[in-house]
Amino acid sequence: MKHPCTRILLPIIVLLITAPLLFSRTSFKPSSRRLIVAKAQSLLGKKVIHGKNGTVFHYDCSGFIQAVYSYLDISFTDPVARQTQFQSLNIYKYCKKNGTVFIGTLPKPGDIIFFDNTYDRNKNNRLDDRITHVGLVERVQTNHTITFIHVTTRKGIIRGYINTVKPTVHIADNSIINSFLRARRSGDTAKTRYLAGELVHAYGSIIDHSQ
Repeated sequence: MKHPCTRILLPIIVLLITAPLLFSRTSFKPSSRRLIVAKAQSLLGKKVIHGKNGTVFHYDCSGFIQAVYSYLDISFTDPVARQTQFQSLNIYKYCKKNGTVFIGTLPKPGDIIFFDNTYDRNKNNRLDDRITHVGLVERVQTNHTITFIHVTTRKGIIRGYINTVKPTVHIADNSIINSFLRARRSGDTAKTRYLAGELVHAYGSIIDHSQ
């Protein structure tokens, strides 16, 4: 026969063990994906990035993601995790801690795309710049072409394209399937890549990926 204290303590111990799993991620409705994609679409061509309640965000790729996700009351600032001066890296760390970071399977609308080496961030002429750009998945086609929305230096907030089957091909069947993300420079090496499909690091999902 179990001691009475055992019957009392056992549920408490189980709760303490499972609590981080239960509360570490926020639960969202399936409509959350549609909401943030719609908000991203509403920013196409805009010169100022507004988020929830009219909050103005920095006009760059990270500010765009922060603005869109503000409508789900998500802030990518983690008071516990070590933050970097590069917001794209902070968003990546947040996804790893509070969601899912993955590669090899297709993302879903509303997921985040992380890119490497879109420019020489540390100015050392090496291809060692991790998570230099981010975008938001708008649509995924049956031919594995992903349409994403992002902020560019020259053209502002626009659509871009990735094809996971043909990452090294710019145009196929008279359509762009991989956008150029990195500008060509005179000092580029033979290993330098320029197309979006070649520069993808991973995808990130904060919303339940089963939705």
